[in-house]
Amino acid sequence: MIDELIVKAEELNNSELLDVHRWSSYPEVNNAVDHIYEEMTQLDNFKGRPTARKRHIKVVILDLYVKWLTDPEMYVAYQRGSDAYQQGRYNKLHISKTTPLIVDDLVSLGYLEHVMGHYGRDGIHTSHYSRMRTTDRLRGLFEEQSITEDMIEKAPNTECIILRDLDENGNKFDVEYEDDNQTIQWRQDLYAYNNLLRVTHIGIPTFPEGGLPTKQRKKSKRKPRRIRINKHNKFVRRVFNNGSWDDGGRFYGGWWQGMPSEWRGRIYINGHTTVEIDYSGLHIVLLYQLEGIDYWNDVGEDPYQLDGWEQSESMRDFLKLVLLSSINSPTIESTIKAVRMEVNFNKEDYGWIQEESIS
Repeated sequence: MIDELIVKAEELNNSELLDVHRWSSYPEVNNAVDHIYEEMTQLDNFKGRPTARKRHIKVVILDLYVKWLTDPEMYVAYQRGSDAYQQGRYNKLHISKTTPLIVDDLVSLGYLEHVMGHYGRDGIHTSHYSRMRTTDRLRGLFEEQSITEDMIEKAPNTECIILRDLDENGNKFDVEYEDDNQTIQWRQDLYAYNNLLRVTHIGIPTFPEGGLPTKQRKKSKRKPRRIRINKHNKFVRRVFNNGSWDDGGRFYGGWWQGMPSEWRGRIYINGHTTVEIDYSGLHIVLLYQLEGIDYWNDVGEDPYQLDGWEQSESMRDFLKLVLLSSINSPTIESTIKAVRMEVNFNKEDYGWIQEESIS
């Protein structure tokens, strides 16, 4: 019984959040949505405006289908609370608390497999979102309507300039804001880039069909999650932090950002090989620049090697870890904690440190 629960927990852990901006205007997709909507009208207590209901049906079934194409075992996690779907610039399709109603109807019609979430009120058990994934019936409808992966995309007006902050509990949330000339220009530039990505084929021909297993703690009993290529995961957004346009501004979103370095060099763009630019020692070079020092002209040495320390590749990697952890941590204590966590987690690269400490 316990083993069965562990297996089920591992299955549910293989999930991604519902993308509320999944969209398509193809007639084949609209026909599938109309078909499901007509079936829903025959259910007891069915009500609501057709336009809104169909919009929610479309978003849910398209995201389920995309995630099934990426990984047939993957669940889609979603929230059932009425306060989970805030309206505003981060919800351009106006997806609302109608979502769980649509999900329930899809389950009743046999289109979804569903696992209800729960809230860990006792402070011991972990809270989990509800989860869903496709059944043969939904996949059969897509096949019957000749729907293909290329017909599905992000809604064109999906917000790509994100302002983020922390609440009183330290949880991140997206901040509503008024546009100015700067944010408008940023958005126009990023829209142009995302439109280019939409029509550009980016892939790795030799990438394993089943994906790459991620590293995990040595004693972990969980089945390792796998890195997969999702051609729909090309939408890039720019994220600013701490409620300020002066903090952050990094670009996130492309699937290639999560690829191990040894695989990034195998990326093809429109059938052509690529070369990855190496910004060696970027963070420490920027620190020197803040002090008015041109590192490569004035110093010109490997920034991750220190005099008096072993001049090996493994030591260089460790010193790099210490330096980057120091830059990203507010205190010495948090730096030490971050370094220890990485060393304990990544035995393959840093196991030698503990061995030398013991000896």
